Amino acid sequence: MSTEPRQRQEWEKVVKRTLNANASKNGPEEYVQLRGGQLVGASLSIFVKRSLIGRIKNVEGSLKKVCDTTAKLAMWTNVF
Repeated sequence: MSTEPRQRQEWEKVVKRTLNANASKNGPEEYVQLRGGQLVGASLSIFVKRSLIGRIKNVEGSLKKVCDTTAKLAMWTNVF
């Protein structure tokens, strides 16, 4: 179900670099990638501020093939 992860990783680098460049305009806040996943042509990534990492619990993800042409990709977490 997943394709070559190299392209997803390149996109994740660009997104993280862009988030951090924009965040640096308002202070020293940095974003980190909490979780990422890929399903054929779709990629889902969760980025959070480093200062919030301690408030995030139970990070989970699921990739489920529904049939030959359909699959579901989901991620969820609890923030306290």
